Amino acid sequence: MNVMRIRVVLVRALVLTGVALVAMAGPARAATSAVSRTADTPREQDPGSFKPVSPVDHALGRIEIPRVGVSAPILEGVDDRTIRWAVGHFPETPLPPDAGNVALAAHRTTLFYGLRHIRIGDTITLTTPKGAFRFTVERTWVVDPADVSVLDASTDKILTLVTCYPFDYEGSAPKRFIVRAQAIPVAQPAPDLGAADYAAPPGFPAAH
Repeated sequence: MNVMRIRVVLVRALVLTGVALVAMAGPARAATSAVSRTADTPREQDPGSFKPVSPVDHALGRIEIPRVGVSAPILEGVDDRTIRWAVGHFPETPLPPDAGNVALAAHRTTLFYGLRHIRIGDTITLTTPKGAFRFTVERTWVVDPADVSVLDASTDKILTLVTCYPFDYEGSAPKRFIVRAQAIPVAQPAPDLGAADYAAPPGFPAAH
């Protein structure tokens, strides 16, 4: 495994354990930084106490889950500052309309507070400059922080949401709650058929 791959795996693991690194100057330095920041990682905020994203931040789009009240901007990255004010996009994952596993993360007590009420079949909409893309929730489950397989690539168009669990846990939650949704195919417009296209094939009895 080369150094770059080690760094990517380490970043993914640290993000899922609640510790995000802004930059990496080598595996040893990253490990030291992670240990030193664990003790002073700020606690998640109360719902409604978060501030809007600064206008200088460039949003990738928005996520909307109407039934559970989730509506928030999406910013690139899953570092502490980003997911304090917005839903963060894991940089190594795609964005629609590209195929793959689109992965997003946010705090359970702020922007992803509504995920505690998510149900199979709920509709999730991601809106980007390239359009609005709808997904339907297929499953939810709980994983250990070290399980980064939820971010694995896919040939399908899927969406993965990550937040801490249990939802009402005081302090640094020991698990991660995962939502997996599948893209809803966009209906293609009907072809513009001329009269000849509607003609009965040879030998077909004429309508009376």
